[in-house]
Amino acid sequence: MVKNMDGLTCKVCGTHHDVFGGNDVEALAAAADVELLGSVPIAPEVRFGGDAGKPVVEAEPASAPATAFRAIAEKVKGLLAATSVGGDAFETCTEEEIEI
Repeated sequence: MVKNMDGLTCKVCGTHHDVFGGNDVEALAAAADVELLGSVPIAPEVRFGGDAGKPVVEAEPASAPATAFRAIAEKVKGLLAATSVGGDAFETCTEEEIEI
């Protein structure tokens, strides 16, 4: 499970605003007995990159959402590798080959 649109951080003062309130996703993940893989903040650069066809991880790799997406992808990669036959299904691919 991924918490999407996890609040908005003001680029001027740095204050984090929990626009949708609460931590319901954490409780939902616990109740469903699934791992919360991470959270992605609300950030205009995600939409801008999507509209331009350039993912935020490529367009603004140091941004908070890009960092969040990469962390979630690494967790998914680890979970998939742990369940793949031989456990090394992703070890032969480079980032360029899988276009991350």
